[in-house]
Amino acid sequence: MNSVIHFELPVKDMNRAQEFYARVFGWITTNFDPDNVLVSTAESGVDGQPTRPGAINGSFRRVNNSSPLVVIEVSDVAQQLEIVKRNGGTVVDEPISIPNRGLIARFRDSEGNLVGLWQNKPTV
Repeated sequence: MNSVIHFELPVKDMNRAQEFYARVFGWITTNFDPDNVLVSTAESGVDGQPTRPGAINGSFRRVNNSSPLVVIEVSDVAQQLEIVKRNGGTVVDEPISIPNRGLIARFRDSEGNLVGLWQNKPTV
């Protein structure tokens, strides 16, 4: 079974969003670039992954879409995109390499929802 491992919340004002979620939920944010802030919702290891079972971290993204995005971990992004297409979904973003981390792609499901796929970089 493939699990949800990440979320992205669209924001208009990055500073305002960071302050809001820090005050309301105690989330810790780390600036990644001007349009992307990493969000820790639970204690995390050096790899950035939560140490508490079931917890997920995410990001705030300065984007135009108006809905949150969930990211699902899969073993093979390209193969999963083929399954998506065979079942009525459409590919939005082909796999993109995130250096030293893995691959990410995005698709729209049968209902038009934007969903992300993540494939970890193989460990040596």
